[in-house]
This record gives sequence, C-alpha cells and structure tokens, in this order.
Amino acid sequence: MKNRLTTFAARLLLPVLAATCLLTACRNTPKQAPQQPVAQAAAQSAGRDTTLQPSAEPVTQQDTTCCGWHVVLQTAANNTQIRGTNLRDSTLLVTISKNGKLLFDRKPITTRTVLGGEDDTRQLGPSFVSLITNTTVYIIAGAYVPDSDDGFASVFAFSRNGSLSVYPMPESYDYFDIATEFYIMYTHENLQRPVDRPSLQKVAREYGTEAFVRQLDKDGPLSIYPPIVAGKYHLDVDFSVYTETLEEAGNIREWANMYFYDKQQQRSVGSMRVELAGEKNEYNDIGYNKINRIYAP
Repeated sequence: MKNRLTTFAARLLLPVLAATCLLTACRNTPKQAPQQPVAQAAAQSAGRDTTLQPSAEPVTQQDTTCCGWHVVLQTAANNTQIRGTNLRDSTLLVTISKNGKLLFDRKPITTRTVLGGEDDTRQLGPSFVSLITNTTVYIIAGAYVPDSDDGFASVFAFSRNGSLSVYPMPESYDYFDIATEFYIMYTHENLQRPVDRPSLQKVAREYGTEAFVRQLDKDGPLSIYPPIVAGKYHLDVDFSVYTETLEEAGNIREWANMYFYDKQQQRSVGSMRVELAGEKNEYNDIGYNKINRIYAP
C-alpha cells in the first residue's frame, strides 16, 4: 500500500459532497450537535468492553446535510493505549438521519471495527463521508500505525433501512483504491431491494468517465461482473486487485485485474479488467482518478 493515509487525508479537504449530491445542496458546518454524556451514548450504541468507550467529550469533525440525509461525524479519545507509544486510540461516533428519521445514534467505529479484530499497534485514522446516494451514506475509515501509511481501511455503508454493512478494502496500489471503492459501492447499490437506478448512476459518475457511464448505460449494471458472480454468487463476493503499468509508444496507462473471491473458500471465481483514465497535472505528471472502462480479460 502506498500513501493511502495521505490520499485519504487529502480527500478530507475536497468538496466531494457538493459535487455528488445533485438533488439538493449540501452543507458542512463546524457547529457541534447537541450532546448527551459520552459514556452513556457509546454504551448504548456499543455494549462492549469499556476500554473502547470514549473517555472525553467528542469533537464534531463533519456536519453535513445532503439529499434528505443529515450526517454528523464526531471523534473522541478512548482508553485504548497504542503499544510502544504514549498515544491513545480514538472512536468515531456516527449519527445519521434520513428525512428527519433517526437511523443511527452515535454508532461507534473503532480500530477493531475497521480491522475486524484487535490490534493495539494501530490507531483510527482519518474518516470521512465519501459518497451519499438516495439509499446509502458511505463512510471510509482507516486504522494505521502512528505516523505511517501502514494500515488498512474499510467502507461503512449506512443504508436508509437502518442496516450497516462493513466492506474491508483490500490492499492495492494508490490509484486502484478508486476501482475497489467503486466496486464496493456499486455492488452495494446492486444489492438493494429495490435497486435504485439513480443511485447506481451517481456511483458511476463519481468514479467513472463519461465513456464509462455510457458503457454501463448500454451494457447494464451487471455487465462489469463475471457471469458466475452475477449468477451463482448473486454478487456476494470479496474483491482483490492486481495492478500493472503498461507503456506503449510513450503513453502510460494503468490497468488492473479485479478478482472476485468466494467468501467461504476464498478462491477466485472470476476477474474483470479495469482501465483508469490518466490526466497530466501542472508538473507534467500523470494522475489516474477515473475509471475509463471495465471489460472481460
């Protein structure tokens, strides 16, 4: 993994939501939401070991109103000591309502939640709202060794039916976090019942070029999966990315094979090739920030 923490931290500064919520304006405010005692709120939400409960009043990191959603992200130090340091870990508290109905009340996200198990060498890193659709609020949170990029991230999908799905992001080369995020969110939208087509299109436009959006409109939302994944496995699979860089006649393009795995046996059941579109910046370097097409290898 290269610079994933740096990349995620930089994205905290981008006006992502203003571009992705097309139906209504989004508003971020620094004002703190009304608070109840932290220990009480966390205990109600978590019901876990007290070492994972916040031990200080939370600080509001993001307060967003968008597309009928109201999302508040707060952080607070907790009682977990990071091994070999004088640092304590932190807890992310997520409060979400949809059209005035409270769905999640200070839902805690910790290092253990992100990693799926205990690890006292890593601490919760930057967390942010990555995308909001009609059906779901997507929050990305990572856990890292302090002052390094050594860690992992997960996508937390908070759905309008009150359910929470957690999708670990497999380690990948910088650019292809885009492909992994896209597949996680697009697959999550495809699994909603009923499927909300505008939400699928919003994910596609956020992560893809106009050419890629046209490809999906023409071939359909299941065309980017191997037939066995869309059929036998009903999209209930894990993902992993293998990347390569090709140089042809002086032009560099990035592509990767996205592998799909049986969740029980962890064996590959198919793959698709993902090609990213590159753009030169002011330093004449090429950056890859959109999916250009996905096709069978």
